[in-house]
Amino acid sequence: MNILRLVVLFLLCFHTVSGAAMNRTDEGNIEVAMRLIGHELLLNSGDSTSRVLPVVKVGNRYEVSFDAAIDFDSGFLYNLVDSIFISNGISEKYRVEMVNLDTEEVIFSYFVDNETDSTMLPCRQRDQPMTNYNLVITLIDLPPMALETEDNVSASFGWFNVRTILPGILLIAMLVFFFRKRKSTEGTDDSNPDLIQLGSYVFNKRNMVLTREDESTELTSKEADLLVVLHSSVNNTIEREVILNSVWGDEGDYVGRTLDVFVSKLRKKLSADPNIKITNIRGVGYRLILND
Repeated sequence: MNILRLVVLFLLCFHTVSGAAMNRTDEGNIEVAMRLIGHELLLNSGDSTSRVLPVVKVGNRYEVSFDAAIDFDSGFLYNLVDSIFISNGISEKYRVEMVNLDTEEVIFSYFVDNETDSTMLPCRQRDQPMTNYNLVITLIDLPPMALETEDNVSASFGWFNVRTILPGILLIAMLVFFFRKRKSTEGTDDSNPDLIQLGSYVFNKRNMVLTREDESTELTSKEADLLVVLHSSVNNTIEREVILNSVWGDEGDYVGRTLDVFVSKLRKKLSADPNIKITNIRGVGYRLILND
């Protein structure tokens, strides 16, 4: 990374954070709100002991799941989500879906647009049977902006501090990342586009070899292609269909669980580094996670 790229990255980060992103609802608060919705659904189902499982986020899509079967009333679900979203300023436009995990079908859904008052709510006030559900909420718009008031002295002072201190913090963070990255790739040829640093491994795309310390592990062509696709969106989820099309294309020589088998093989070959994980996002795809 040269100085020009570093400066451009700094300006982009400062512009984004000092603008709309600084005023938007905190991402952590959104996930807390999702868990609160799950908690209330369990209680309404007469269950005060089961758990709400970790919220899975893909883009603006949040998936709330439970470790027990529930039943629900569609009218109660609508009022619950609407009240929590309004009180926490989460979203004005969103879609809610209940997915039956046994059939993987959406058995109930509705759409809310409080900006234009064009809510679509079919089958209201109907009780749904007890079974295993996933609640999926998609935020159609971004979280609403928090309004600044000129007469709020403390808020203005706080925003002034953010605007003046934040650029320095961002610059320091980027410099630390730059030097740590340079140190982690020491001993590799940065000018060689065929070399990819994966934690303590170096992946040679051309030779299809993983190297860690003095040990080398050969990959098959499909394993290498799969690793390249996963690394192309590191720390982000890639849909199964995208992976299959990228790795196998129109060959048609794979079956339903072939992808899962190849992912399992890659996990084993990368298992010496605990900071590398390939996680399965149920019903969506896979995510390659690299922890510092």
